[in-house]
Amino acid sequence: MEENLDKTVKTGNTENIRPDESGTAAADTNGGYVIPVENTADKSDTATADTIAESGISAACTTDESGIAVSEAADGAGIAALKTADESGIAYTYTADTPAGESVSEASAVTAPSVKALRRSVNHIFFWLLLYNLFTYVAAGLLDLIFEGVDVYTLTMITTVSGTALVYLCTFRRWPARPFLKSRKRMTGKDFATVLGVFGISQIITLAVGIITDSMGIEGTSLELGEMTLSLAVYAALLGPFVEEMMFRGFAIGSGRNLGRIPSIVLASAAFGLMHGNLIQLVIGFIGGLVLGFVFSEYSIWWALLIHIINNSLGIVSELVPAEISDLVTAGFYLIYALFAVYAVIQIIKRRDEVKAWFEDKDNHGPAGVTRSILTSPWFIIFAVLYLAIIVFFMVFPEFASIASGNLKS
Repeated sequence: MEENLDKTVKTGNTENIRPDESGTAAADTNGGYVIPVENTADKSDTATADTIAESGISAACTTDESGIAVSEAADGAGIAALKTADESGIAYTYTADTPAGESVSEASAVTAPSVKALRRSVNHIFFWLLLYNLFTYVAAGLLDLIFEGVDVYTLTMITTVSGTALVYLCTFRRWPARPFLKSRKRMTGKDFATVLGVFGISQIITLAVGIITDSMGIEGTSLELGEMTLSLAVYAALLGPFVEEMMFRGFAIGSGRNLGRIPSIVLASAAFGLMHGNLIQLVIGFIGGLVLGFVFSEYSIWWALLIHIINNSLGIVSELVPAEISDLVTAGFYLIYALFAVYAVIQIIKRRDEVKAWFEDKDNHGPAGVTRSILTSPWFIIFAVLYLAIIVFFMVFPEFASIASGNLKS
């Protein structure tokens, strides 16, 4: 192999020399002389992998400073093109047909997934989310019958963790493992403060909605925690955020990777808000879910989890302090959120070109037909109708809200 690569042969004209079956030699010509090419890989994958002989694919591969691998490849017939964007830990794959011998570029015609294929992904997400919630309710009820006297949040911790494990075991081949292993992008202090500020805006909006509904005398729009216990504190501040990030960011967004980044984030956020089962948490779940989904896709699930834990922990602290200063402490937390929110707005204005580019990126919007696939998904429709009905029910009969609090509280 080395002898073939090192050999310079006079050809007398300019032509391309293609790799042989083993992928051992590939050359181009310059002024009638064959120039050895270093970046070839044989079938044993022992050499550099800028070309892949084993699959019959000749690929030009580049890696930018952020470690994002982007490859464009054409097989021997020039038929297939592959573009993979892995910056979010979520693979987006497109294929395009081109005439033999033609180069493939990002401008090539792209064959997007069909509406049927996209709908299949949406059905997959909402089927398992419904099954997860059904499992937690049924399992909690059975455990309550078997172990009398165990408080609802202890049961909730057991059932939500086991339910999450069940979903991941049953759908193991459909979710990408990489989002749980490492950060995809470095989270700077400035980035974290900005993200926390945007999340703070969602909290302020939620506060405003709560004030409006209270002034209108609408009941059943918030979730009653009941007496503060150790199990409640552990679940709400730690275990609840962990389970929800695994289900709504890791599972839902991960399973919807072929929908596009923005549609998958919006869809997971809608599910996150609806599953809380009340109006106030529908608002905070959806808006907050958008922020957490963005953090998950741009950085990692661990940063989303940290923000979720911080938010829930502040609520627990407000409940633990003496009643006479509880309102003052809560007001202090909202003031802190407001300061971060102001900082976030300033940063967004300064980085408006970067923000605009992110929203205008076609890859983030997903393939054509994604909206139709969501709105025509049977399991999405069942999920949305069911949880909207639950929210309305609790508004009409607020006395039942406390019964469900153990299973619906984040």
